[in-house]
Amino acid sequence: FFRQMMYWVMWAMGMYSVLWMFSLTNVWAANILAKIQLFALGFTHMILSRDSKWDKKGDSEIVKNMEPLDSRRIIFVRHGESQWNEVFNKGFVPS
Repeated sequence: FFRQMMYWVMWAMGMYSVLWMFSLTNVWAANILAKIQLFALGFTHMILSRDSKWDKKGDSEIVKNMEPLDSRRIIFVRHGESQWNEVFNKGFVPS
């Protein structure tokens, strides 16, 4: 198991090195490398983080002492059928 794991680690490091060299001259490779680095950073944080729950904080004193506001009326306006709906909501039926 260890030998196979080391094989995959060495392969990944080799591919990372090749991508790094290409990223010096190629924008596409630089973008892929940046995304791989962000993924690795997020994955490492997920594995090593000790966060299990967010602390629930109570309401601040400002919110507790606020007076209720007058009621407000919200009116939602729905548009009718439009050209947009005809073009984009057809589904997968050929034209």
